[in-house]
Amino acid sequence: MTSPTPPPPATAHFRLPPISILAIALAIGVTVISLVILATHRQPWLGLRLGLSPENPEHIIAVHTEGPAKAIPTGTRLTTVSSAADTMELTPLDLTIEPDGTMGTYRNYDLFPSRQDRLSRIQAAPQITFTAADGHAFTVTPDQENGRPFSTLPADFWAQLIVGNTAWLVSASVFAFRPREVRCHRGPH
Repeated sequence: MTSPTPPPPATAHFRLPPISILAIALAIGVTVISLVILATHRQPWLGLRLGLSPENPEHIIAVHTEGPAKAIPTGTRLTTVSSAADTMELTPLDLTIEPDGTMGTYRNYDLFPSRQDRLSRIQAAPQITFTAADGHAFTVTPDQENGRPFSTLPADFWAQLIVGNTAWLVSASVFAFRPREVRCHRGPH
């Protein structure tokens, strides 16, 4: 008579406790936020906040000027921005904060990133010229060395960081406390 075969050894599953998972997620979130803030701070600073004219929402105006752009009077309607390599007409699309469903058409949505890319290249130039509706040109030398002051970052920037980190931590909490429910369900089989 042979002895019964022993059952296969149980495989050990190593699992971090939920608090450790949350601590790691928090550290990742804080690191990402720090990198985003650093990258934003290192951008050339113009000292210019643009907005839509209250009289005509198709017109771009200087809402606030300081630092490198202090020579541009507040309320000046600006029509173009240029560097030595490129010139762009300013449009309301350029002032979009969050490219979501407010863009109207897919064409506008496709146009948005290419315009933002051009604006970024223009802003990286050693000198930028803003042309007003009356033809007056304002040359601005962006502050390339000190970067953008943290105090000039708008509330929308901080809100997006908070919302993004909150979503990240909620997702990490689901993963930490309900690991068996994280799997993707494909519907009825």
